[in-house]
Amino acid sequence: MYKSVFKVMCIVFFICFFTANCTNDCKKADKLIREGQYDKAIEILENYVKSHENDHTGYMLLGDAYVGKARSIGGYGFNPATLEIVLKGTNYYKQSYKIKRTRLVEDKLAIASGMLEAP
Repeated sequence: MYKSVFKVMCIVFFICFFTANCTNDCKKADKLIREGQYDKAIEILENYVKSHENDHTGYMLLGDAYVGKARSIGGYGFNPATLEIVLKGTNYYKQSYKIKRTRLVEDKLAIASGMLEAP
């Protein structure tokens, strides 16, 4: 009886610890994005999505980081210098949308796609 309870408690602890680390990575990256530290956020999130392939939030934040980086370099509108960066951002938004279809990701994808249009 005690061995079963111990096993269950170990499993619960592991799940809580693992989930807390995932949330911390996303929270830290979100904070970095809001502070304009896009390269640091991208590094954290690229490692995060490698080990959490089914977490749509990681992909969405990665899209935010790339689109934010593009905006900081070239502003809004079509800019050949930021084209590759925006494309990466839209691809990560698409990946997020494949995992979980949300209105927020649809809106972000539409905005990022608008950045790719030539005037």
